[in-house]
Amino acid sequence: MVPKSTCRAAAVFLIAASSDALSLPTRVLYDSSNYLHRDMKYHPEQAARIDACVKKLSLYMETALQPLELIDVAPTQSEILSSQKENHIKKPFMAGSLSHARSLLIEVHSEELVESLETKCRTSKDRRIEEGKNALGFIGYLDDDTFMTTESYDVCLRATASWIECVDQVFNANANNYAMALTRPPGHHATRTLPNGFCTFNFAAAAAVGATRKENCGKVSIIDWDVHYGQGVADIIEGYPDIRYVSMHQVPAFPYQGQRRETR
Repeated sequence: MVPKSTCRAAAVFLIAASSDALSLPTRVLYDSSNYLHRDMKYHPEQAARIDACVKKLSLYMETALQPLELIDVAPTQSEILSSQKENHIKKPFMAGSLSHARSLLIEVHSEELVESLETKCRTSKDRRIEEGKNALGFIGYLDDDTFMTTESYDVCLRATASWIECVDQVFNANANNYAMALTRPPGHHATRTLPNGFCTFNFAAAAAVGATRKENCGKVSIIDWDVHYGQGVADIIEGYPDIRYVSMHQVPAFPYQGQRRETR
């Protein structure tokens, strides 16, 4: 659906039911305020990755035979909302959805990690406001590659909620059977206790665990097609026998794990 060259520059995740539902529109959730999570200098993990995909998908909608819905989950106060095209549906998350997303993050990560990053963002943002500065500010790096701003926690929380919403859509027999979460930052390197490799929280693991709680859900498979092995997903789901993780990646490459035909 999106040219291969564009897909390489984006974090795109498709959740599909096993039944054939091509006549139903595919719902693509994205957050136009994801740019609030950014480095202050050049970094390959940037908002342009999502912008490129949204632009291509918008063009696709004009001529597509397969129906598509682009749904912007950015909060209503986001200044970028007014610039989006009219054919994009604006649907910010309610507080309950964000609270549910947070509870799943706490389950797949340590509660200490989630609460510490949330507090770091909230405290830094409040301090900047008290000092008369712009609320958006750069906090620093969590490791050599993974950065954080005052808005990073909320961007990641909306990304998590997007994945969960896509799972809900697939399990809702009266809704769409195909859904895509077009989110950043990526998540598959984040382990239970540590952010890693551009990734703060592990959205795939959280959504998969949430899926196993659904009525009539069998086993859940996570298919990861990326240059890099998602050691964070493998680390987290090892304790969940109903979740299977399959990764297709380059060897050798960061994180220098997941050797050929390795099973866990």
